[in-house]
Amino acid sequence: MEDFQPKKEKYLFLYLNTGNGHKAPAMALKEELEKYYNIEVVLMPGFAPKQVIARSFFEDGYHATTAAMPAAYSAFYDITTNKIVLRLCQAGCTIVTQFYLRKILKQHQITKVVCFHFAVGPAAKRAIQAVNPKIPYIVNITDPFTAHPAWYLVKNANFIAYSARLKEEMVQNHGINANKIGVFPFIIGSQFFCENDANILSRYKRANGIPPENKCILLAGGGEGLPGAAKILGELCRRIEPNEKISIIAVCGRNKSQNAIMQKQAKIHKNVDIHVLGFVENMHELIKISDCVVTKAGASMMMQILACQKPSIFTTYIHGQEKGNIEYVLQNGVGWFSRSPKTNANTALRLCRDRDFAQSAAIRLAKLNVKPDVPKIAKYIVEVEK
Repeated sequence: MEDFQPKKEKYLFLYLNTGNGHKAPAMALKEELEKYYNIEVVLMPGFAPKQVIARSFFEDGYHATTAAMPAAYSAFYDITTNKIVLRLCQAGCTIVTQFYLRKILKQHQITKVVCFHFAVGPAAKRAIQAVNPKIPYIVNITDPFTAHPAWYLVKNANFIAYSARLKEEMVQNHGINANKIGVFPFIIGSQFFCENDANILSRYKRANGIPPENKCILLAGGGEGLPGAAKILGELCRRIEPNEKISIIAVCGRNKSQNAIMQKQAKIHKNVDIHVLGFVENMHELIKISDCVVTKAGASMMMQILACQKPSIFTTYIHGQEKGNIEYVLQNGVGWFSRSPKTNANTALRLCRDRDFAQSAAIRLAKLNVKPDVPKIAKYIVEVEK
């Protein structure tokens, strides 16, 4: 064991840039811990800056395959559930990373480590063992219902899970000690609490260029945009009647080609109120002013929509890790799933036009009552011992 003498409570939060679902909960917890506890949180990607191949494989590869080649990602997901392949991937991610993380642990005098991505977990644990085995290690599983076996490569960790279903899976199929698993509501920012004040919603609409009297459909899929959004927009435009009070907001994120295509569509369909946006910082406002959200089944986006008590229309999901998200929404009757742009456009417009249909969804959403509870999770992290 190397010399280690911590001076104050300082936590290390590790993530990778493979979608907002890993970094967003880490940021929410960092804010909570620094605001209400005397704790400093170091938030950083888990791979070293020089690990270009690893970063490219996990981060760039993830964005490219999930957006353009979902079948390739599905194949990789299935292959890496094999124990031998999984161990080989673990070795490849651990060798360089663990030495980098050793330096980070000593440089910042870290007293607790929380991992938000499975690819970093084994290296983080190796680094802890080398620097100070007494440092508590926590794995925050960001997939709420179905999680890849790589999350459980370090079995003697403490875990944060976001559903009783996942905890049961961990205990029964992966040999995780039930006493080491904390189950909490999914982490999302407090800005996604349901907003029922009509004046505030009207102000949000005006601020985003939407007439207050208009119904609104939101197309959004995270930082890389929603795959197939242009086709859905086209179907919506063909079905919206002239002078019908329905607005469409299309968020393209960093997807510049999609943005350009949809800007052209907006010019062609001048009779429809279309707002094409790039990367936005006010997603909570856009969700709250919408009558439905057409999206993909990422955990963070799904939970943000549910917390705002808006119906979801899912167009796609990532094989394996997001299947449980779709099942959860469908089983509770608060959303729909179809790969057909026509079907998705029809469902969205029905939610805008059919008051009874929309009201039945609203009742089920209110009953589900999804609420974030970041303070409880922060408290759990603080209280976790070795």
